[in-house]
Amino acid sequence: MVKNMTISTEVYGKDLNYLKRMNRVAILNILRSMGPLSKTQLAQMSNLNNNTILNIIDYFIKKDIVVSVGLRRTDAGRKKIHFRINENFGYSIGIDLGASHISVIIINLEGKIILEKTYNYRFGLNSSILLEKIISLTQNIISQSEIDENKILGIGFSAPGFFDNRSGIWKQAVNINEWKSIPIRKILQNQFTKDIYLQDSSRSMALSEFWYGKGKKYNNLIFIDIGDGIGMGIIINQALYEGYGQKSGEIGHLSVEENGRRCNCNKYGCLETVASGKSIVNIVQEKIRSGYKSKILDLVNNHIDAITPIDIVEAAGLNDNLAIEVLQNAGNKIGKAISHVINLFNPELIVIGGQLSQAGKYLIDPIHKAVNQYSLSELLQDVTITLSSTGPLSAARGAATITINDKIFSL
Repeated sequence: MVKNMTISTEVYGKDLNYLKRMNRVAILNILRSMGPLSKTQLAQMSNLNNNTILNIIDYFIKKDIVVSVGLRRTDAGRKKIHFRINENFGYSIGIDLGASHISVIIINLEGKIILEKTYNYRFGLNSSILLEKIISLTQNIISQSEIDENKILGIGFSAPGFFDNRSGIWKQAVNINEWKSIPIRKILQNQFTKDIYLQDSSRSMALSEFWYGKGKKYNNLIFIDIGDGIGMGIIINQALYEGYGQKSGEIGHLSVEENGRRCNCNKYGCLETVASGKSIVNIVQEKIRSGYKSKILDLVNNHIDAITPIDIVEAAGLNDNLAIEVLQNAGNKIGKAISHVINLFNPELIVIGGQLSQAGKYLIDPIHKAVNQYSLSELLQDVTITLSSTGPLSAARGAATITINDKIFSL
């Protein structure tokens, strides 16, 4: 759990401006995660003296980043003036491009979603049409929100796969047809004249869970994103870990089956080949074509090609043997992969999210069983495993949060 945020009084390199900046950042983030709070509470949580807190709060009030919420009763029973982040100081747009959807949202400084739009599409839509939809959805959300565009701090863009943050080019979006070498930052900057931030969707979801979900009170967490593919976001000491080339978290490409199916990464036996949404659909379709009986067919009116992961989840809820078998096998493989993560990272919290997390006990029970079987017991007792609470707009919200963090909470 998050402990009192101790701020060192040592002046690094005798740079008083640096120390002042770090103190301001710390107070802002305490208010963000725990506010409204009084000056006394802020002093206790930060280990800063009352005069320093007074100066910091006065500074932020003059900037209009922090506002008073009036007198409130403290834990000690006394009434004191409390302060919180000014949620209307600025706004951020988050764009999430998935294998079958585009979601665009606008959030305020506290992360509240002001407006959202989602466009669902069939797999295979070419990149030029996807770009048109991304731009039109973003234009619509800006227009309909009626927010002063000068208050929009920036735009965060999220998709699965790899990107080059220096050039602003999205190299490849896994499971999204034709999305390769797209100069997405330049395209969005030319259209909206805002700062553009890029991030992988699983890492965006991890950030969303850390800021707004079940990870809010933790310093370290792992987010497992089980959707069309399988990704992982890592929070270490309250910071998003991206890796040297911003390619961290490729848990979906851990090898879990010798001589297994070929993965879209051109390797064989990856976790994604047996446990991702796309793969379980392929497995179910193959089994039905080979003669397996299943209620899944009834759900799609006998159109095998129309089967989706949600159909399989729904059929499992109807006690369909094939659906349960496929989901349990996926859960077992995911659990084994998670045990490696536990043994490597020793996290406080693992959050499971993404579309397939809706499978509930049919996926989660075998995950827990495999985790218990393969994790070191000393590390297992340190970790809590739970389902995400941030919902289907998690990646878009996380992407929008990157802008807010960079512009406000990192100063």
